[in-house]
This record gives sequence, structure tokens and C-alpha cells, in this order.
Amino acid sequence: FLQQAIKGGGLTHVVLDGSDLFDLKGPGRAELTRVYERMNAWVLDLMDSPLDTFLKDMEVCISELNYVGKDSEAYVPTTEDIRLFAETYNDALVAHGFAAHIARPKLFISNLGTCHHSSDGVKPWVERSREWRDAVKGDGFVSAVLHGTSRSHQDILAAATVGCHKVNVAGDFLDTIVDNLPLRLSEQVRDGKTLPKKMLPLIRPEMDEISASETEKLYGALKEHCGRVLNTIASPKLSSMDANYFQYKDYEFSDMQVGAILAQVRRELSNLLPNAPRRLADSRERCAFAASMIEVPYEEFRGPILDALWDAGIRHFHVDDGDGVFVPRRFSGVEKVRYLREHFPGSTIHAHLMVTNPHYPKDGEFAELQQYAEAGANAAAIHIRACGSYREAISAIKIIRKLKLRPGIVVETSDSVDENLESLIREQELDWVVVMGVPIGYGGQVFQYSTLNRISRLHDLAGRLGRDMLVECDGGLNFQNIELCRKAGGQLFAGWSIIKGQNVDEMKGKVEAVQGIISMGE
Repeated sequence: FLQQAIKGGGLTHVVLDGSDLFDLKGPGRAELTRVYERMNAWVLDLMDSPLDTFLKDMEVCISELNYVGKDSEAYVPTTEDIRLFAETYNDALVAHGFAAHIARPKLFISNLGTCHHSSDGVKPWVERSREWRDAVKGDGFVSAVLHGTSRSHQDILAAATVGCHKVNVAGDFLDTIVDNLPLRLSEQVRDGKTLPKKMLPLIRPEMDEISASETEKLYGALKEHCGRVLNTIASPKLSSMDANYFQYKDYEFSDMQVGAILAQVRRELSNLLPNAPRRLADSRERCAFAASMIEVPYEEFRGPILDALWDAGIRHFHVDDGDGVFVPRRFSGVEKVRYLREHFPGSTIHAHLMVTNPHYPKDGEFAELQQYAEAGANAAAIHIRACGSYREAISAIKIIRKLKLRPGIVVETSDSVDENLESLIREQELDWVVVMGVPIGYGGQVFQYSTLNRISRLHDLAGRLGRDMLVECDGGLNFQNIELCRKAGGQLFAGWSIIKGQNVDEMKGKVEAVQGIISMGE
């Protein structure tokens, strides 16, 4: 049924509820992992094709919920439990051939203390949802969902919005419907033996026959209830035109619509990109690929991978650093830089610092810029946004130069190549810019084609300034868009997934293919 509904094209949201399989036999991470893997396998087996389901919103249940009638209280996961589920779920997506779904924003459900099909007992702990959400947003889980709100107080719904961007109030609406049915039907639904939601289908013929005044009463009660809930959870207000658009807007497009969209994309690309390859923005260097080492575990990093990359002609390495503040994940590439410099002294190492004020010392340690300079990096790129202002960014650039590193700035997907950016590049005599193809902080995202315009404008800026400027492209690169980036004016291309293979030989083959693409037309 689910597969047929998805293929029909009208289904936009799927709740994957494996809560009946949440059956812990004992404490411990290993047992919880076993249960999660069992739940994940079951819910993903429901789906047939990753292509059919990619545009559907997914809501995944992490543990049992607080249903009335259980012999014991439902399990309340810790934040570490939530993290473990996110890891096992994304692993399951890869194992089932749904790896593309890692890039899709996902919702998750777990027990926040509200009571299904009854009134809440003690005050639920819905504020915990913010801590849960923050713990797993780096894995694509953008929000918790509050369920079990049939008779929850309005204050509970309002408090939950700190971490729950979706609140399920279906049970509450059901009560409003039943309360405002004609008395004869309301009494029939509430017979005391069966849940009202199971009785409603049985009175459908009688509901079709209720009078206009009875229908108006029911409609008015639902409208008033809906408005009250929307105000409580501060939901955006939709105009009548908005509502009509979303009501009838399908996620699926016909072959004719797809063809029209692709034709327009082709026209836009042909206007943006020159037919002939552009001159190199930096005449001192050739087009090259930089292996991005963020996803390579350190124990593998010291193995045969680097030797194979070097043998395949890779001389540039791109190393990321995140502080857990500017981006959700915290990680350091300092030791990787140190290892590269010691074992491959002829390499060029670019550090990409996704760090708040990387020129400030923190926690009694050297600033990140000093750490990377000491480890042996050749260059360091910073985010203007991470510095808080252009003035602080300029201070960081000056410190980078004092440390004998090449300074660079990162242009994010939300940035514009405007007069302020051009002025900074000109006045600070910058000769290296990293253009992001995906938003920072999350892996597995899809390349944004608006990136090509930023690459092109920076390439043209180098020509107007009359000096060399290396334009580097980072994030979401594949065998198709890397050629577009080169045609737009990119010269250095950083990535890992594009060359990652099941073994060293496969990786070397992909490196050769990438190098063939980016060297065309030189």
C-alpha cells in the first residue's frame, strides 16, 4: 500500500514508526544499537525506491511512545541515545541504497512525556527537544516532533516549539470534531468501548447526511480550534493564495514539466558558461584536484591512501577544521596537516577554518591559525561571518600573513560577490578564494548551481584587477558539476566523495577521471 501511494505522486509525508519493535532486553549501548538496527531495517524495507521517496518528507520514530495502557512507563531516551540513533539510521540508509536521503532534512519522534490518547499526568519535559535537535542536526535531523498531544495544555505545546518545529495535534482535532457532532452521532462515537478514531469511519454515511447548520457548527469549531493552536505554536500565517498553492501543489512533475524545467536550466547554463574554456585565473598554477581529508579517519589517513593519492599525482590537500560553534560538528585537522608535512614535504596544504574568530586564543591554547601554521599548512581560509565583521576579518588576514601563510576567504552559498567582498579582496590584495558549493557544516549535501555564478564573477574580478587569483571550489562536486565549475572559472577543486572508492585501485581510477575532466582545454 505504501509503495503504491508513493508512486501515485500525491503523498508528501511519511511517518516511519517502528516503535512496536523497540524492545530492550537490557541496558547498554550494544543492546540499544541492536534495537535501533532492527527498527531501521524494518522501516526502510517499507520503501521500494530511493528515487520515488527522495522528495517525501520523512519522520522517523526513535523509541516507544507513551501510550496509555502500557504495563510500565515508556522508555525516555537520553541525548546520547538520540545521537546513536542518528548514526545507525544514516548507516542503514547507506546499506539499503538510500544514501541520497542523508542529504534530505528529516524529522524524528521520541518520548517527550506527553500522553497518547489521554491527559498528561506530570508536566512533560518537552523543552528537552531543543537539546535533542541540536545533538543530531549535523546528521540531517532538523527537528523533533511532538506527538501524543490529545489533551495537552496549550502551555506544553508552546514550550515544545524550542525544539519541535512540528506539533501533531490530530487527536486534539478529533476531540473537537466529536464534541461538535450532532448529539446522536457524538454519543455513538463515544460508546465507551472503542477509541473514537476507530468509530468515526462507521458513522461516515450518517455524517454525509447532517444538515447545513450542523455542518457550519462543526466547521466553525474546527476553524476556531485551528486558529488557537496556530497562535500557540507561533505558526506562520498563510494567505488564501498561499493556502491554495500548497493545497494543490504536488511534489511530482509530469515528463512534460520535467522537460520544460531542464530546457530552462540548459538555457541558463549556456548564458552563464562560455563555450570555450576560460583562461586560468591564476597563471602560476594549473587546474588541480585537492583531496579533502575531513571524512578520512586518522587511522586510515596514515595508511596506504595517501601513498596512492600521491602516486596518482595529487599534490594539493584540503583540510577542514570545525569548532562545534560556527558549525555543529567539532573536529580538528591539525594532526593530519602535521602528518602530511612530515611525510609529503612537497605537498600544498590548504586549511579551511570553520571556526569562530580563528585568530583568537581559546581555552588556554594557541589560536587555530597558529596551530595550523606550526603544523605546516601553506594557506588558511577563513569565513568573514565567523569573524563577526569585516574589521575582524581583516585582523585575521593580517595575522595569517604574519604567520607566513597564504590568506584566503570562503564565499558561502548564502554570500553574494558584491562591492563589499570585491573591496575586501582588492584592498587586502587577496589572491585565493574558496567558493562553497554546499552549505557548511553538513556532509552529503547536493551541489547548488547558483555556485557557478559566484565562481564566474570571481574569475572575472581577477581579470579586472589584472592579477592572479586562485578560485577554489569546495563541496558537492561530482563528475558532472566539476566540469561546469571549471568552465565557470574554477581552478582548484576540493572533494573526497567524488574520488572515494571501495579500494585503492578504484580510488586511483576516479582520481584519473577527475584529473582528465579538469585538465580539458588547458
